[in-house]
Amino acid sequence: MKQADSRTNAAIVDRSGVLCGAGPTSGIARLPEVIQATGLSRSTLYRMSDAGRFPSRLRVGLRAVGWPREAVLKWCAERPSATANKAA
Repeated sequence: MKQADSRTNAAIVDRSGVLCGAGPTSGIARLPEVIQATGLSRSTLYRMSDAGRFPSRLRVGLRAVGWPREAVLKWCAERPSATANKAA
């Protein structure tokens, strides 16, 4: 796990890929953090966001976007796990 950089406001991600409560739970999660938390690629995140199947991204600069951290946490918590599908 990479060391969190205070300039990027990166949250800590646990082994399951879900943002932990140890990091900030509000604010904006930038792309690398969302990729690490969800396991999805940039193009998949953008496509799902455009289709309404993932939280909408917010413009935080001229060439920067982010997602509401609380919305990403909620999406991760509601997403069924692969191990639950194997048991059925």
